[in-house]
Amino acid sequence: MSIALAVVTDAEAKTNRSRLARIGRDSGIVFLGNILDKLFGFAFTVGIAKLYGLRVFGLFLLGLTICQLGSLIFNLGFGNGLIRYVALYKKETPKLKGIIWTAGVLSVSLGVLLGLGLFLAAQPLVERFFANKARLVVVLQWLALTVPLSALSGIWVRTLVGLKHFKAQTYVRSVIEPGTKVGMALLLFLAGFKLEGLILAYVISTVAATVAAYYYYTATLRSRLKGVKPIFQFREFINYCWPLVLRNFISKATRRADVLLLGMFRNPLEITLYMFTLRMATLNTLIADAFEKAYSPHVPRLHAEGRLDELRHAFQTITKWTMLLSIPIFALLIVFPGVVIPVLGEQFMPAATALSVVAAAVCFSYAVGPSETALIMAGRPKVSLVIRIIGGLVTLGLNIWLVPQFGLIGAAWGFTGSVFVSNILAASIAYFDMNLHPVQRGYLKVLAAGALAIGVALALHPFLPANKYLALLALGLGYLVAYGGMLWLLGLDEEDKELARQSQLRLKALAHRQPVTSTPDMDVSRQ
Repeated sequence: MSIALAVVTDAEAKTNRSRLARIGRDSGIVFLGNILDKLFGFAFTVGIAKLYGLRVFGLFLLGLTICQLGSLIFNLGFGNGLIRYVALYKKETPKLKGIIWTAGVLSVSLGVLLGLGLFLAAQPLVERFFANKARLVVVLQWLALTVPLSALSGIWVRTLVGLKHFKAQTYVRSVIEPGTKVGMALLLFLAGFKLEGLILAYVISTVAATVAAYYYYTATLRSRLKGVKPIFQFREFINYCWPLVLRNFISKATRRADVLLLGMFRNPLEITLYMFTLRMATLNTLIADAFEKAYSPHVPRLHAEGRLDELRHAFQTITKWTMLLSIPIFALLIVFPGVVIPVLGEQFMPAATALSVVAAAVCFSYAVGPSETALIMAGRPKVSLVIRIIGGLVTLGLNIWLVPQFGLIGAAWGFTGSVFVSNILAASIAYFDMNLHPVQRGYLKVLAAGALAIGVALALHPFLPANKYLALLALGLGYLVAYGGMLWLLGLDEEDKELARQSQLRLKALAHRQPVTSTPDMDVSRQ
């Protein structure tokens, strides 16, 4: 009996190691894609904007924003639903084909209706609300043609994400689409185009992304789905997705209540400072987003098969890894904003206290783990909707109460209150429903190392050089050395060491353009 149990335990441990290795690898791919996406976005927003001129670029962005608002339904609602059901049905080919076609019919149909409606409504919309921007009609009408294509490519890309093929998503969304957009905008500018060049660059990049998505999709699934009769699931899919659509609209609507109230009761300077605060406090989004996206496709099947111990172990590990990489940035933003902000501009110093408050809220949201994502992927979208409604009401209430009197810091506390309430609710429900929580020995070691390193940095702070750049460099290096030393003294888990080793191997492989071979214990073959 004991031998049999040992075998099972060893098999489970090996499965967990394989899954965590897969999540670690996939999160690295998503993280790289996020970085590339940000770089291309910066190049387009700053470089291309300077070439075409801020007025022309601003007109294009206005049209793009209007167009993207109409795309929220299939971008934010159907996407998560498709990822969940593809992950759930990946071994049941008729249902897999059925859910892909179900999502495709719904998403593309909405895309066609939205695109056609925007094309026809462009003229009266501009005349009614943007009378002094007649050229906006051309922008809206051309960009409306891309809405159905975006819906179609989204279906193919999210299907691959549900199957845990993250490289395709990175190539399409983070390399081909933005790279084509920047490259074509530059070529068309050199050819003498102005606003029309921006429009054509965007249309061409959308077509290129759609073609690339179709290529990766067919390369992965054509032979498997060919000749299979699909089992459609319209009712089930819609019942799952409608709370997500409503949830995301509520989230988008309430997220900017603080900015609107600052504009009504305070002054534009405080709006600028608050937006700076939010941008700085969410610097670690690249890290958390990568781990969360890599984790989410694993949730549906583990939950459906009742493998809650494995689900919890993966949850705990990605939360630990997120905090492991994020704590140094959070420590500087929360405890030492007065050292960080001057490097970016002395004019932002009035935001120091607000930055500490907002960064602490974001840090807390990462520390409790991706509870809401786990609930959504486990088939609880209505719970997520309720959480967002409560969080939205808290946001509105706190901002109405605090912003008129306290301005910037009032908006910061309104944001913080909403984040704490939403995450406590999500974490509590995930714990009672699936026994998900982040607490384990390795996680506590990471938190302890971060706290002890802050003590070292506080001791170092009075001796920092007067030069603001050298001060930030000295404080950052001092904290990293202390943090790394504390982690070494406390001891990392074996899975953390293996992740670091695999990351080192992959960096060497990229440098030498050689393939990486995993060790037997870290086999990441598809399951």
